[in-house]
Amino acid sequence: MMGTRIDLVGDRNIIARVYNEAIDTLASTTDTDYVSIENSQNWLKDHSEERYPICFAVHDTAPNGLYSLSSYSYD
Repeated sequence: MMGTRIDLVGDRNIIARVYNEAIDTLASTTDTDYVSIENSQNWLKDHSEERYPICFAVHDTAPNGLYSLSSYSYD
């Protein structure tokens, strides 16, 4: 069954794995540098469940994608 769920604190390693898989395939990001939990703490802090939650696409309870919104940035 397909569905979605909001991330939990214990999901941080899954976030890095799924994001890095997207970098490998260039499927949904133009980033070329892998992320780790350590080097993405500020990004994770900005994505609280109340403001910009990180959501997982799940298939049979296994996360296989993620999506989130962020505040606008023109850097």
